[in-house]
Amino acid sequence: MRKASVLVATALAALGVLVPVTAASATTAAQPVCTVSVDYPHGSSTNPGATNVHGVLKCDQKVTSLTIQVKLWRRLGLNNYQLVGDSGSVSNSGKDQLKSNAAWGECHDGMVMHGEAYGSALQVPWLPVNVHTSGQDVVVVGC
Repeated sequence: MRKASVLVATALAALGVLVPVTAASATTAAQPVCTVSVDYPHGSSTNPGATNVHGVLKCDQKVTSLTIQVKLWRRLGLNNYQLVGDSGSVSNSGKDQLKSNAAWGECHDGMVMHGEAYGSALQVPWLPVNVHTSGQDVVVVGC
């Protein structure tokens, strides 16, 4: 009888330790912290003759899904811009970063442009993290 109660006590102790550890490990992930960056418009090295800008969305952990959209803007005058390149919405899942680029299929040395990037990360069960950045106007070089 004593042997049986030791086995039952050991089994209950094992269950008592396993259940909290399993439950705690399912909720340890914190809401992600994410940033988005955009570089300066420049002549493309992968597509010679084109002008492009790159955007990067980075999070401090792998997330359920990432989405980024990068835009390339040409300055026409004071506070007057024309959209000349758009990556569209690019997504992936189970990663901690995502890159994309917007391009204008011609060389535009000497034009003033800037890039812009929008990012969104979802880590279930948290609400989406939305981030945005707009680069400075620069004179395009390198075509």
